[in-house]
Amino acid sequence: MPRKTKKEKIIAEYRKRLKLISQRLSQPNKNNSERKEIYSKDQPSLCSKVPKLNQQISPKDDNQDSKVTKKYLYQDLKKTIILSLIIFVIQIILAISIF
Repeated sequence: MPRKTKKEKIIAEYRKRLKLISQRLSQPNKNNSERKEIYSKDQPSLCSKVPKLNQQISPKDDNQDSKVTKKYLYQDLKKTIILSLIIFVIQIILAISIF
């Protein structure tokens, strides 16, 4: 299962907070002072982090992320194979030297 990107995490956090705000506002027994607290808490920091709703995450970002991921995957695979071969050769040399 792939990990979430930074943008996906920000969007998920925004959705959670939006859901909490809408739940708090839908309750009929809330007074105005509590509503003001809801809006004043994390809104400035949240607005600065979250992209506008009209903007969508472009497919270019996803393609770039997948290219970078593939790049690191192949590098790690290459290193793993080389290290495995080195260990295998060392074991063979040690086995021959014992006999």
